[in-house]
Amino acid sequence: VVEFEEIIFKYQLFKENLIVNIVNNNNFLNNIIIFDRGVVDNKAFISDEEFEMILKKYNYNENELLSRYDLVIHLETGAKSNYYRTDNNSCRRESVDLAIKLDNLIYKAWSNHNNLVKIKCYDNFYDKQSKGVPILIIVILSFISFYFSVKAEDLLCIFVLIFSIIGVIYISFAT
Repeated sequence: VVEFEEIIFKYQLFKENLIVNIVNNNNFLNNIIIFDRGVVDNKAFISDEEFEMILKKYNYNENELLSRYDLVIHLETGAKSNYYRTDNNSCRRESVDLAIKLDNLIYKAWSNHNNLVKIKCYDNFYDKQSKGVPILIIVILSFISFYFSVKAEDLLCIFVLIFSIIGVIYISFAT
C-alpha cells in the first residue's frame, strides 16, 4: 500500500507542479487553479509514519504541502446521506461504512490547513445542489475578492451571473 501511495504522491505532485509552472511561465495574471485532489489526500490511506517517510524521501514537510493550496474545499461524502448507492455508479466501490471512514480520514488529513471549508452532505442530490453549490460559490467568490482585490460591485455581478446559470441548471434537472 505504501508503495502505491508513493506512486500516487509523485504523480499528483508532478501534475500540480506542471500546471503551476505552465501558468507561471505564460504570464497569466490572477489565476485560480482548481485541483480535484491534492497530495495531502494520500495521508488518509497510510499511517502518519508512512506519510512522513514519503515526505522525507521527497524533501517535503506537511506544512510545505499544505501551503501549496490557498483554499481547500472538502465536499462531504454522499455516504453520510440516504442517497449513497453503489448499484448506479460502477466507479463507486466502497461500502457506505468505508466511504464514511475514508471521508473522515481525508478531512482529518487536511485539518491543519488554515483555510479549510467543509460542505456538508445533504439527503438528496437536489438539496446538495441547491444548498451546497451556493455555499461553494460564496466561498470561491470571497476568496477571489480577497486575493485578487476584486471590487464588491464586480463580485456581485459575477455572483448574479453564476446564480442565473445555476437557476437554468436547476430547472433543467427538475424537468
